[in-house]
Amino acid sequence: MAEWILLPVVPLTLSMSSHISMSVDLQMTMLNDRYDPRFNTWIHLANMNQRRTHFSLNVFSGLLFAVGGRNSEGCLSSVECYVPATNQWQMKAPLEVPRCCHASAVVDGQILVTGGYINNAYSRSVCMYDPSKDSWQDKASLSTPRGWHCAVSLLERVYVMGGSQLGGRAERVDVLPVECYSPYTGQWNYVAPLQTGVSTAGASTLNGKIYLVGGWNEIEKKYKKCIQCYNPDLNEWTEEDELPEATVGVSCCTISMPNTKTRESRASSVSSVPVSI
Repeated sequence: MAEWILLPVVPLTLSMSSHISMSVDLQMTMLNDRYDPRFNTWIHLANMNQRRTHFSLNVFSGLLFAVGGRNSEGCLSSVECYVPATNQWQMKAPLEVPRCCHASAVVDGQILVTGGYINNAYSRSVCMYDPSKDSWQDKASLSTPRGWHCAVSLLERVYVMGGSQLGGRAERVDVLPVECYSPYTGQWNYVAPLQTGVSTAGASTLNGKIYLVGGWNEIEKKYKKCIQCYNPDLNEWTEEDELPEATVGVSCCTISMPNTKTRESRASSVSSVPVSI
C-alpha cells in the first residue's frame, strides 16, 4: 500500500509545478522555489522575467523551460530558461502563437508542446522546441482538442491525457481519450482511455508506469481524490489508492527521497551547511 509523507509547507501557495522547482500559478507572480530532499527544506530561486500562469514547465539537460501561459495582458508566447549555475532566467525563442493551458514533455532531446487554449478556443495544435537550435517547429496535431490536460514522456513516447474541451452545447466536457506520440514516426495514436475524466490534474512516471492524480471532473463538478495508473505493457488504466484529500491544480514529479533518519540529521544541520542552487 502507498505511504504518504507530509513535507514542509511551501513558502507560498503554489501550483502548476514541475520537477523539484515550483512556480506560482494562481497569483500570476514570478516567484519560484525549489524543494531539496537532502535537507527537507524549500529554497527561494530567482524570479522569472515575466509573470505567468497556466504555463508548462519542463526539465532538460539540467535547465528549466517555462513555456507560454497567460497573465493580465493575455496569452503569452514568451519562453524562459532557468540556469541553476547562475540562478538566472534567460529569454528564449518565443512560440509562434501565444497559448496557455497547454501541456508539454521532453522527448528525443526536444520539448513537445500540445494543445491548450489558442485564440480563445481549445486547440489540437502541437509544436516542438529544439534547445540546441533555440527554434520551434510545427508537428502533427492531436486528434482531440484539449486544454488543462497533462503530458508525460515514457519509453521514448509522449502520452497526452485528460483535460477538457467544448461539447455540443458549448459546455466544458471531460476528454477521456489518451493519445501517444512517437518522435520517430511523427504521428499520434490512441491508447486505452481514462476511466475518470480530469482536468488540471498532476502526472508523473514511476517504475515504467504513468500516474495521474487528482483533478477536476466536469461530470460530477468536483475535485477528485483518484490516482489513475497506466501500464503501457498491458495498455490499461487502473485506479490506485486515493489521495489523502481531493485536489486540483496540482503538479507532480518523481524524486528519490533519503531515508527518514538521514533526512532528519541533515535538516538539523542545514543552517550550517551551504546549499548550492
